[in-house]
Amino acid sequence: MKIGQNFYQYQIQSLIAESNTARNWLAKHQSLPRNVRIKQLKNEFLQSEQQKLQLRHIAVQNAELAHGHIPVLYDYLENSQGIFFVYDYVNGITLDKFLQSNPSSEKRKDIFLQILSAVAYSHRKGVCHLHISPSNILITPENKVFLNDFGFMQLSPRPSSFLAPEQLQGGYTDTRTDIFMLGKLLAYLFPTASPELQKVIQKACASEAYQRYQTCEELQNDLQHAIFEITHQQLPKKNAWVSASVGISIIILFFGGAWWGLRIIAKNQQKKSQVTTFQSENPLVIQQPNDTTDYTKLAEAKQQEEKERQRKESQEERRKDSLKKKQEERKKIEKERKEKVLKNIIVDGQFVSNLLGEYKINVEVFNNNKDLEPQRVVILISYFDTQGEVIAKEEKVLEKLPAQQAISFEVVKKINAARFSCKVKDAELPPLPEE
Repeated sequence: MKIGQNFYQYQIQSLIAESNTARNWLAKHQSLPRNVRIKQLKNEFLQSEQQKLQLRHIAVQNAELAHGHIPVLYDYLENSQGIFFVYDYVNGITLDKFLQSNPSSEKRKDIFLQILSAVAYSHRKGVCHLHISPSNILITPENKVFLNDFGFMQLSPRPSSFLAPEQLQGGYTDTRTDIFMLGKLLAYLFPTASPELQKVIQKACASEAYQRYQTCEELQNDLQHAIFEITHQQLPKKNAWVSASVGISIIILFFGGAWWGLRIIAKNQQKKSQVTTFQSENPLVIQQPNDTTDYTKLAEAKQQEEKERQRKESQEERRKDSLKKKQEERKKIEKERKEKVLKNIIVDGQFVSNLLGEYKINVEVFNNNKDLEPQRVVILISYFDTQGEVIAKEEKVLEKLPAQQAISFEVVKKINAARFSCKVKDAELPPLPEE
């Protein structure tokens, strides 16, 4: 495409950006007061039918997203020049450029929460982004944040510091892959994170998917306290002595109560058996005299057992998801294959006569497919009256239709028709080879 060129109902204004997979153009609608971003995929990614199928799937997913922080997909176009995605144009700068102005922690928090809202919404719609990075995040002059280009990472994976381990290893990806990238985004926005926020980042960026937050909602819940720590303001200095006095009083009461409580517990449990309670990752053990049991190891073993159970459940879930995805992909491929085969079966009908109430036609069916012999090919014949209304239909079945060959047959029907039509309705194809 060239600047100034008309492209369908749009006029190309300028080249916004170019990557190794696509060119992004700014264009103006010729009739409506609307600017759009046209994403033109480069031809090297349009060589196979599988790649085109992926792009159509990405377009369908993007069309289902309607969120305030996700640009609207207006159109998806295929022609001899390639494949094009037409998005609403967002007039903004990328996150990495925005951060050069050193925005406040409050602004950084607001940016992340807007992105988190968009990703959580897309997950509820069954769509993963898979390439959340500063280059795909735009901030407008009004400080509104947009997340661009959902799903394109699966077309052409490329190295990035935001990629999850499973992406680098070519493994299975899901919503938890996006959560890993959200963790990386948090670290990028807050390079000097507080201890509370650092815990959130570490969990989100765990190397194993089952160890991460499993949903955006879980991440948001843990983030509430950490984000508070980021924006928390200290008390004025003139009240510092009040805070210190209150703090000392609380400490004295706490340790005094704890000491008294421990004395009562010790007396009540002198003759009782060992008691172990588990809190977080560190077991609290009240050890009795002459008891040599290592309860720390018992606790660690139990935790390891729980982790192994979660790992197996996650592995089984990934296997089922992978199988379901393969089945869906296979159905799509079979559907497109069938449509292509049916298009190459040419049906031609010739009127012969209409005497004594018998409407006679000759039908010729030609299989233009190479090396493919459909079975049970169904030919639909429709009869119309002078007003163009269908008055009757019938089907003829050809048990097989050899490749590059034609089959003719005659049809006689007792009907008073003005005209007819015939077309291929269905056919059975040889199964695809198993993967």
